This record gives sequence, structure tokens and C-alpha cells, in this order.
Amino acid sequence: MAFKLGLAAFATLAVACASTAPPVATQADAARAGIDVAQLEHGRSLYMARCSVCHLPPAPASKAPSAWPAKVAEMRLRAHLDDDEARLVETYLVTVASR
Repeated sequence: MAFKLGLAAFATLAVACASTAPPVATQADAARAGIDVAQLEHGRSLYMARCSVCHLPPAPASKAPSAWPAKVAEMRLRAHLDDDEARLVETYLVTVASR
């Protein structure tokens, strides 16, 4: 019985986490950002990997596009992002939040 409850809790958590994943960058996003999709997706991957170490990363649309640069600058050192990585994360967030 405990195994079934644990399995159910794990399944619920997995579904909840999957539904909060940041959106995948599209060709339209890349065109708006003036970079290629691979660069935006690298920014997304960095965002998911580095920010989720300490907390659930907020959805890009949860903040105004203009708010993301300051937030990325604030969290850059904690997330161990170098300048280029921070730029990619910021570009991804601003672009997707602008949809």
C-alpha cells in the first residue's frame, strides 16, 4: 500500500513539474530575438538547469519582458552563469515573455 501511495505521489509530482516547464523556443521567437532557435533553446536549457537547483524557475510570462534583465543580473552569480550564459538566459526569457 505504501508503495502505491509513493508511486501516486511521484506521478503527481512528475505531471506537475512537466506542466511548469518553460516553453520551447520557436522560429518566430528566434526571428523576434534576431538569433537562431538553437541559441534560444540553449538559453532555455541553462535557465532550467541552473535556476532549478534552488527553486522552481518561474514561467517567462510571469514577469514583464522589461523585468527579466534585472532579475537575471540579480541571480547571475548564484546561478553560476558567465556573461555569455546570462545573456542567453536573458534573451530567452525576454523573448518568450514577449509572446
